[in-house]
Amino acid sequence: MKENKKYVRKSFWVHQYEREEQFLSDMRAKGWEFVKLHRGIPTKYEFDQCEPAAYSYQLDYVTPEEDTQDYHQLFRDAGWDEIMPWDGINGKWYYFVKKIEDGMEEKIFTDQESKLQLVNKLIKTYGVFFFVFILLEINAFARTIQLLTESSLWLLFDIPLTILLGAVVIWFIYLEFAMFAMKKKLQEKINTQL
Repeated sequence: MKENKKYVRKSFWVHQYEREEQFLSDMRAKGWEFVKLHRGIPTKYEFDQCEPAAYSYQLDYVTPEEDTQDYHQLFRDAGWDEIMPWDGINGKWYYFVKKIEDGMEEKIFTDQESKLQLVNKLIKTYGVFFFVFILLEINAFARTIQLLTESSLWLLFDIPLTILLGAVVIWFIYLEFAMFAMKKKLQEKINTQL
């Protein structure tokens, strides 16, 4: 490994995007500039050594319909540098960075309503996949029960598949509950501002 490179393995769930932003900002303050992500579990972050400085890292999730030239131009016009896209479920996460000037950190989402719109979009997107995986799990479980009564060799395939789909469903349940909790907090903040 080169001395001017650093790799950090770390995972953030979809509802933890603000923690990921803070992690990247903290690394830059320590003299490590975020370059790109590498697939894997956990995800591998690549950093280049640089002068320590205060930078704001922001993430945004967009669906394919929203991923237009106007979207990218809006960020360029506001002074944000786009680092990279990262494929998500039915969309992309974009990583942006901007130098903090005069101690004033800028954010992409400047109000609670825009944060709530992002969370609602994530709930909807992940909810669709959650529903699909529940249907797949119900089908796989029913098939496994049927094969048990028949003593079929297909059980060697079906049991692991049923367990895997069950784990995916549990993961989606966790994500949905976490995003609904995030939504509730944002709605409470909005309501107290009114």
